[in-house]
Amino acid sequence: MIEKNEDYWSARALREYQYKGEKLYTITAAPYYVKRREIIIRTLRRLIKKYRVKKIADLGCGDGEYLRILYNDNYKFTGVDISSEMLKVAKERCKEYSNVNFECSGDGIKGDESYDMIYIVAVLAHITDDTVNELIQNAYNKLKVGGVLCICEQIAPYELQGSGWKRRTFERYVAELENKGFIYKNNESFRIDFNVHRMLFERRIAKLFYKNKSRIECNKSKLYLFFSKICVLLSVKKIYKRQLNGWGYAFIVARK
Repeated sequence: MIEKNEDYWSARALREYQYKGEKLYTITAAPYYVKRREIIIRTLRRLIKKYRVKKIADLGCGDGEYLRILYNDNYKFTGVDISSEMLKVAKERCKEYSNVNFECSGDGIKGDESYDMIYIVAVLAHITDDTVNELIQNAYNKLKVGGVLCICEQIAPYELQGSGWKRRTFERYVAELENKGFIYKNNESFRIDFNVHRMLFERRIAKLFYKNKSRIECNKSKLYLFFSKICVLLSVKKIYKRQLNGWGYAFIVARK
């Protein structure tokens, strides 16, 4: 598992964060991740309106992409990330926005401010169990009473661990939230299922491209992107309530 180490994340940013000469995550060029981001953004916007959110924190903000897309002059945003290199990119992308602040931290949100909403997207799969617990506790401490925590993370029907990542179950995340005092909102949570994309494209078609090419080169290939788009169209669906456990991305909502 990857520990909370700024040197690692800054090096990763410099290594992988270039595409067509711009500072962009190379992986976001793949339709799978673009579609996932669309679903997440749409859901966050709906929850912001529903709960009348005004102060929002992005825990693990990376390049500030979600902050940039969600930005509205009526809200106050804080982006937190362990990597100073990533925050340089985030600050540049959000430099025209007056209500955005940034913190460099691997221990969660610092300071005395409290928030109406905190969201954590694609972060927890890359850190240890202890750090996951620490960040969830930090989120609980920094939310106002009635505040909303949104977690979007890769899940599996059973726990899996590789080099630099860990897939936890949906139930594991819910249990951790409830242990910290959160109220899990079953009616707001869902799973993004990309089984066709994962099984057909990632495990079979993509290997034809990855064999002799880097990920950056693959994302520049029109043929690669075409096959990925086809598989996304065949597989994208949201599955609610009783089918939350399984492969895919969980969008988990809880309130303090």
